[in-house]
Amino acid sequence: DYSYFYTEKAYEDVDDVVTENALKYLNDNRPDFMFLYLGKTDEMGHRYGWMSEKYLETVHDAWTYIEKVYETVKDDYIIIVTADHGGHGRSHGEDISEDMTIPLFIYGVQDKSKLDIEKANIIDIAPTICALLGVRPGEDWEGSALYQN
Repeated sequence: DYSYFYTEKAYEDVDDVVTENALKYLNDNRPDFMFLYLGKTDEMGHRYGWMSEKYLETVHDAWTYIEKVYETVKDDYIIIVTADHGGHGRSHGEDISEDMTIPLFIYGVQDKSKLDIEKANIIDIAPTICALLGVRPGEDWEGSALYQN
């Protein structure tokens, strides 16, 4: 098990540092599962506003880091890219489309006919990860796997 969290208040290099640590861990250990949180995008959304120029620059940067991860693992892993919430202005948490809509990309599933993300909800992500790993989700979990074995 390995955990790395960048605790400095300055977020300028946080995603780069976290990604480099993740890549090193992937190369050294080849874990079955890894969670990588790129937090700068969220920070820029709160600081400058969702969909602001600075926010969109950070989203672009995040894709650069995701591409680095992909180049490291290629087709050996399934990569899921998502967010924990949407946003509007400099806030989130309201029952409006901008706050409730999140991106969801799932790459590397061999049999795409077993994957249905059309009506995906954030509560479906953890059960989906369990299904992809062949692990039974918690009995009290809400949500359904988007991947059917």
